[in-house]
Amino acid sequence: MIAVIVAGLVAPVQAYAADDAAAQQVERMYDGCRAENGAAGSVVACMERKDKETGQGLEDVYKRLVNGLPPSQVPTLRQSERDWLRYQDQTCKLEKRGAADGSNAARIAWAGCSIRTTLQRTAELRELIPGKVANANTATRSVGNAAGSFVFDSQSVRHAVNSSQVVRLGERISPQELSSRFSGYQVKYQKQSDDFYSSADVSGPDGGFQVDFAGDRRTVIGIISTNRLSRDTDGNSLGDALQKVVGSTSARCAYGRNEEVMCLSKNLKDVWYYFGNEGGRCQMEVKENQRSEIPACARVSAIEIRHYD
Repeated sequence: MIAVIVAGLVAPVQAYAADDAAAQQVERMYDGCRAENGAAGSVVACMERKDKETGQGLEDVYKRLVNGLPPSQVPTLRQSERDWLRYQDQTCKLEKRGAADGSNAARIAWAGCSIRTTLQRTAELRELIPGKVANANTATRSVGNAAGSFVFDSQSVRHAVNSSQVVRLGERISPQELSSRFSGYQVKYQKQSDDFYSSADVSGPDGGFQVDFAGDRRTVIGIISTNRLSRDTDGNSLGDALQKVVGSTSARCAYGRNEEVMCLSKNLKDVWYYFGNEGGRCQMEVKENQRSEIPACARVSAIEIRHYD
């Protein structure tokens, strides 16, 4: 049995095989919550927040699957989801037995069960998404998608397989929480001379990205990736033609970091694609307050989510 220590109470939680990735992820989340918060009430709130985040990841995958299935198969999927929700409810009621209703022990036991079963369900549904790897243009990208990689949408960057590994634009996150959330990845903070955290690099064998922070050293104001395994929810990746990515030969463009050209996504709010000038061989002129023409030679060199005025 795994013992969860809460306010001097020991609440038994069902033990699972050591190779259960979802169960291991729950343990890492709990350890991270304890390291960051300490107080029992704060640990409970932390785990319940992670439960909500994991649920959002499942909802995103479910919507993708609904949109990708033939209409005749959608009712079967919806019935399957209703059956699974009943299964999850009954399973988690069993796992929190013995703990007083409403107690910290019961709330943590429920959150842990809910997170674990949601991660498992998310992985199951993701495998059913039609053509989830079929649109890859290269063998390298196919391997990256199958192994994991990170996916950008208009508000967040999340791991393609483990939806609990996510960073959201505007959220406040401490160094300890970021490291805990991305357990197994190298998380390296960049400091300025006054010991001010300006950014953090998250990297691993299946991709990585950089998180930029506001002056409070916690609030996420931007996320960018130059890793070729990264992609957006439309399937666009680094190296793709910029015209294809924005869906036009012109787009709203501006100068971003290091005065590099970036162009706004057509479909995803606040998602920008940086233009690689191919070693100076491909040039592009940015027109202020109007759409800029994109040369056919332009390729995406980075993906960023950030709100620019």
